Amino acid sequence: MNTVIKRMLAVLMSGCCTLAAYAVDTSITVNGKVIASACQTGVGAVYNIDLGQNHKESDLASAGSATGYVAQDVVLSNCPGGTNTIKAAFSGTADSLNPTMYANKNGTGYATGVAVQLQNAIASTDVGNLATMSVNKNVSNQAIFPLRARLYSKNGGAKTGAVEVSVIMNLTYN
Repeated sequence: MNTVIKRMLAVLMSGCCTLAAYAVDTSITVNGKVIASACQTGVGAVYNIDLGQNHKESDLASAGSATGYVAQDVVLSNCPGGTNTIKAAFSGTADSLNPTMYANKNGTGYATGVAVQLQNAIASTDVGNLATMSVNKNVSNQAIFPLRARLYSKNGGAKTGAVEVSVIMNLTYN
């Protein structure tokens, strides 16, 4: 009888001591985004526009005087299939007298009284600090930003020295 009672107690004990396992539903969200690859430039990341080394003070002596424009296309190639429009946002140090133009470096050895005017060569509009310019990708998967630059003296009286301006083009692909 002891054996029967022990077995019954064992069955009863196992039934009353079972632990219930409860699960909570959990969801996992995975996010991501596929973007177009960047277009490529044939010259790397730096374009140099040489405005010339022989401009005379007398050529920039009067108010509103300027040198001739020097054209420089920024050519992006191998633009990916999903890209249709490329937008450039320009940034650099704005000239204090000509806010749509760029200030020359200042200090010993740099020309004074001049700014660098960078323009959209087709629209003849300045692309100074904070300006934007958009171009469409062509059938050859290129995007060409037609630019031109020159020296400009708003008040005249330019003084000799070097001209050096840095402009950043931040590109956005759509």
